[in-house]
Amino acid sequence: MHDTLDPAQLDALIQAIADSVVVAINQSTAEDEPQNLLDTLLSYKEFLIPLVTGVFTLALFMAKEYWESRRNKQQEIKQEFKSFKVYGYPLLMALESLISRLQDIFLTQPRYLRSDAPDIEYYQYNYISTLYRLCSVLGWIRAVRLEVASLAVSKDATNTRLEDAIEAFQSALSSNHLSAGAQVSYLAQRWNMEVPKKAQQNEKYQWEKDIEKAVIDYMSTQEVERPHQLPEEDQIELLSRIAHKLCGSLDHGEGVPEELIRRYRTTCISTISRRVSWIYKDWQRAIGDHMLQRQESDGVARRLEIMPFQEFEEAFISFQKEPAKHLYIGRINRLFYNLRPFANDKVDARSQQLIQTSEALLDLITAIRDTGLGTEVVTDDELKEMQLRQKKIQEMREA
Repeated sequence: MHDTLDPAQLDALIQAIADSVVVAINQSTAEDEPQNLLDTLLSYKEFLIPLVTGVFTLALFMAKEYWESRRNKQQEIKQEFKSFKVYGYPLLMALESLISRLQDIFLTQPRYLRSDAPDIEYYQYNYISTLYRLCSVLGWIRAVRLEVASLAVSKDATNTRLEDAIEAFQSALSSNHLSAGAQVSYLAQRWNMEVPKKAQQNEKYQWEKDIEKAVIDYMSTQEVERPHQLPEEDQIELLSRIAHKLCGSLDHGEGVPEELIRRYRTTCISTISRRVSWIYKDWQRAIGDHMLQRQESDGVARRLEIMPFQEFEEAFISFQKEPAKHLYIGRINRLFYNLRPFANDKVDARSQQLIQTSEALLDLITAIRDTGLGTEVVTDDELKEMQLRQKKIQEMREA
């Protein structure tokens, strides 16, 4: 156990050195004029010796403080990494399982997601397991948040990339900044408006949020759920409100003629009826909490575990009968039910949302491996294969 100086003790040491130097200078009474540099130094030895001694002592104390602090920090990092490993491994395995399923959805476009899928056991299993894999990831992320004090972990040094990667994954599920602008661009084109070429992505995102709010405000007074179910004149009224709001956002002072609104009513209504299924961050935490089961037995490796698939499957079957009793399943179900991969983003935003999520999963897997954990769970070759599959998905989307 090494002693360390507190600020008051350090101030006292510095003051003692200064006082000793002053005393030595006042007592110095050299009788002869020094003839050279050596004589000059020797003539002041009475105060140079305590000065050098004091500076050396201070330097030793400061070096000791620095290395003590560094040693403690290294111990903290190692302890945090040890805590993270307990949950990092199952999180990484869950991430690998989920990205494999999402990439398969876009590369093979399976039928089991469609509402008209045959009622056979294999399709039911694949559909339920898709929901389970996403819920499991949210559960393990929640466990990490609850059980690990800091996510700035790695084997030897702090690493903030893990925290950033988890945040990016949660954002991919809760909002769609990357596809922002699709609705605005389409409506502006139909209504002879011009979207500024220099418009930033966050500006486009805000414009679409304004459109979404206008739709929600109007539909809250109607008896139907979505704009395409409204009577024709009510659709015209809703589009007119949106056009007025968009004119203000794009500085289009002329307004939109009613003739244009009526001419493109059908396609514009389809655009604002776009299917979205954001899993907001508070919902993600709630789903994660629901998936976690606390282990009360002594000597267990983890205090928190994920709900077994069998229990989740039973909950899903119960959800089909009584949706109100299983809100968390309903929110995940809306993300996948009747999903058509690579659907037009103006009609169904879920496809782009899941592509974003898959990209964020890949980054999160890489971030965990960068901590020094899990290279045996996801090997270099497996990571490369994931990257190639993701690139193929992006090429298919752009085609």
